[in-house]
Amino acid sequence: MHPKAPNNTFLVSDNDTVSIKEFTSLMAEGIGKKVYQVPIPVSLMRLVGRLLGRTSLIEQLFGNLEVESSLAGRVLGWKPPVTMKQAMMSLRKVSK
Repeated sequence: MHPKAPNNTFLVSDNDTVSIKEFTSLMAEGIGKKVYQVPIPVSLMRLVGRLLGRTSLIEQLFGNLEVESSLAGRVLGWKPPVTMKQAMMSLRKVSK
């Protein structure tokens, strides 16, 4: 345990906001697979979510992946060692 971080939980990221589509595409590319994503207008899905009372679910599926990671930087001086793309590309080595 880091002496500056007792009883803390840190979320870390490379500080880039990505969509689920970008995330899954990079993950598939990282393991050398093709991913086929059906283009569905987000506005249509948000409308369907409102009609069904499931707006939070639609936001989880179609919103951006955002992590507030500044606390780790301020308290621990942490900086991401690699970008998300670099990390996903390293999956290829592990998956073989």
